[in-house]
Amino acid sequence: MPNTDKPSAVPKQPASKNRTWQALLGAAALLLLIVIVGVMLSRRHTNTNVAGDRAPEPSPTPQITLVPAPLSGQMVPIDIPARSPWAIVIENFPSVRPQSGLSAADIVFEAPTEGGITRFLVFFQSQFPGADIGPVRSARPYFNDWASSFHALYSHSGGTSEALAQLKGGYGALTDVNEFYNADAYARLPEYQAPHNLFTSAERFWNYLIARDIPRTTKVPKLTFTKPKNPGQSAASVTIPYYPAEYRVRYDWREADKSYLRAVGGTTQFDATTNLPLHVTNVLVMVTDITPVPRDPLLKVNLRTTGTGEVILFSRGERYEGTWSKADLTSTLEFMGEGSEPLPLEPGNTWISVIDKGIADDVKSQP
Repeated sequence: MPNTDKPSAVPKQPASKNRTWQALLGAAALLLLIVIVGVMLSRRHTNTNVAGDRAPEPSPTPQITLVPAPLSGQMVPIDIPARSPWAIVIENFPSVRPQSGLSAADIVFEAPTEGGITRFLVFFQSQFPGADIGPVRSARPYFNDWASSFHALYSHSGGTSEALAQLKGGYGALTDVNEFYNADAYARLPEYQAPHNLFTSAERFWNYLIARDIPRTTKVPKLTFTKPKNPGQSAASVTIPYYPAEYRVRYDWREADKSYLRAVGGTTQFDATTNLPLHVTNVLVMVTDITPVPRDPLLKVNLRTTGTGEVILFSRGERYEGTWSKADLTSTLEFMGEGSEPLPLEPGNTWISVIDKGIADDVKSQP
């Protein structure tokens, strides 16, 4: 008989169960390896930060200090306010419109010269046009006065005998750059007919000054830019009655861009440089005495530029009354409103239309 007391043999485990355990052990080993690698990479990242091996942080953008420009009140780099204003006499014949560069001007004086024909004295200070400027024409004594008031570099082509006599003897704070003696600062453009073909540019003019070591900085007189303490009268459109009709000016307020759209002779006036209409932030109507030059065949006129007189400001779509004053040649031209407060010019460009007191009542504004 078989020995029933002999222990029986240990049964073998099925092969499928062995494979399951092996798979579990392999997965655990792989998971452990992933954890170890992750820890090592984390420590390496920390160490590279400490050691300074990471990519450098980008440098902060340099901050440009901005300050108000003296003739526009708009914010410009800090070196700009000391730059000399540049005054240019530009003609306004209907045949030369649109002129080039007017939209970049900080200040434009508009005044009769002869036979009712108006001409511009255009000031650039906070910015310059990027192309030709002109047509450049001749000086007048009152243009000399206003240019001197702002210590300007002065561009023109000749002038009346009185204006040239003033400039020959030295005149106020002007730097005279008459085309007659400084032709390299100008160019005659072949597509225009003389004498309406004289132009300059900021690049040409400034290079001319640099080559001759002519000073290009000065203490620039400032216009005052401020908010109105009281609202003015509504003035959505303005008519300035220059004669003949080709020189009559109209301004229409545009609320969308907070400026007046300028028209002359019944047509919107453009800048040939930008091919855009002229927009004006502040319109000043400066009332003075305008008298004919005795026995002048071209009907030239004299304008009073010193003393005081009435002035009307159109800005923000509103009308404000005040006075202008200029004590003498070297004094700053000032515009005052109620209570000896400055008229509330808005930062931007300013066009000054000079008219005779005899037609002041014909300046019309509509709400």
